[in-house]
Amino acid sequence: EGQDQRQKNVQTWQTASWQRTHSGDTVSQVAAYHRSGSSALVGSDHDMPLHLDADRSLRRIGVLGSVTHHRGKHVMKAGVEAARLSLNEEFSFFVTDEEEGEEAGLSESALEHDEDNPFVFSGRDNPTLFSFYAQDSIQLGRGLTVDVGVRADRSRMLEAASQWSPRLGAAYRVPDSGTTLRASVDRFFQPPQAENLLLGSSEEARELSPFVDETGGGEDLEPTLRK
Repeated sequence: EGQDQRQKNVQTWQTASWQRTHSGDTVSQVAAYHRSGSSALVGSDHDMPLHLDADRSLRRIGVLGSVTHHRGKHVMKAGVEAARLSLNEEFSFFVTDEEEGEEAGLSESALEHDEDNPFVFSGRDNPTLFSFYAQDSIQLGRGLTVDVGVRADRSRMLEAASQWSPRLGAAYRVPDSGTTLRASVDRFFQPPQAENLLLGSSEEARELSPFVDETGGGEDLEPTLRK
């Protein structure tokens, strides 16, 4: 039908690290990284039932460091990581065929955006992430290893959130066999993914939802907690 949308994705990554052996039992490491990515969608003249244009970019700069120390039956490690993100999102659309848009299930508020009244979104933000952890791997008797640790996370991915995440694990190698039994329990903290975070969290986008009258059209994105 003459549609000819184009998409362009670009990713770059740079990192530098320095490791130092302080003694036979202690090692430290420091690293810095920079990652950038962009994704652009360019619509064409004959798109149906929508004409879309989107352009978003994500830049992440971070540092992390850790110290590992071996002492007797213990292998202890502590570390920290901090990162700053730069989000830039541009998105627009308009309906090119109202009848096909209705058949596709577009909401009434979305159908109101025609070529003379396009939906336009532009957002920028600079979220931050910070985490600290400490752990110990302990050899207890023949074939038994116990791991204990705790991690603290603090994020501001639009909504500020923090979490303490303990962890306990054990591994037992059965004597005179090739079998190792493992068990663990922990908590997991994951901030919202950065891709399309601003658009997906915006009040403007919620107004386009077909469920805006029933549920408000959406909710604030919060971190994922898993056990």
